[in-house]
Amino acid sequence: MAGSLTRRQAIAGGAVGMVAAVAGGVGLVRAGVLPGRYRLARTIGACDVGVPPTAVAPGPTRFGSFGSERRGRTVGYGVAWPPGSGPGDHLPVCLLLHAAAGDHRAPFDRLRMHHHLAQAVGGERVRPLALASADGRGSSWRRTTHDDPFAMLLEELLPLLAGLGLRTGADTLGVLGWSMGGGGALRLAEAAPERLAAVVATSPAVAAAGEEVAGAARLRGLAVRVDCGETDPFAGATRALAASLPQGAEVNLAEGCHDGVFWQRQAPAQLRFLAAALGR
Repeated sequence: MAGSLTRRQAIAGGAVGMVAAVAGGVGLVRAGVLPGRYRLARTIGACDVGVPPTAVAPGPTRFGSFGSERRGRTVGYGVAWPPGSGPGDHLPVCLLLHAAAGDHRAPFDRLRMHHHLAQAVGGERVRPLALASADGRGSSWRRTTHDDPFAMLLEELLPLLAGLGLRTGADTLGVLGWSMGGGGALRLAEAAPERLAAVVATSPAVAAAGEEVAGAARLRGLAVRVDCGETDPFAGATRALAASLPQGAEVNLAEGCHDGVFWQRQAPAQLRFLAAALGR
């Protein structure tokens, strides 16, 4: 059943998932055992969670690029403001980390985050914030000797955003990622918790015994939210992560798959979470 997990429920949920995997076909599908898992999941409607409607026109969106010494290449970026705001307005900002098959435009072109932002701020009256993305292609959102996407974000993108008037201090900065970017968001928060106020990971591509779980205690003091579909192959790892996160972290397993439909379904609640956490 969909809903939030406490750490104890997360551990118990892992055991229930194993029983379901043995008991029948749907359990096997959810555990990621059967070939053609997504085809079967879509057949039984597990992925048909629907995209929330947006009736408010988006605010200004800007795309550009800069030469990144930290990545050794030219990096594209995007910034979206809510309706009624724009460059020069001193808003909190959330960094967006795209999935593997994406770039800096993907959060806007594919996931319509500027539309969901407009709906949240203009339609639901949440506190205004801005969204900013950068191109992490080729990095897997991991540091290496010659390619450091986290240093690019913190040392190159943030000054650019500050030049646009956005508030990039530790109490007004968040990070939100999807799939590979969800794992990256957790790693960034683990590596530099003093630079962030909030981290949101959607369907994070993490291993159950990976570094994101081992270092989860470093997120203490941050507002933490993790969302994952029950049919997602990373649902088990999400349960393991939930059991390791600091007290107060929100972990939600809900109906859905590892796809953009589920990711957009979570966007309104995630934006409300971020708006409440940034600048509080």
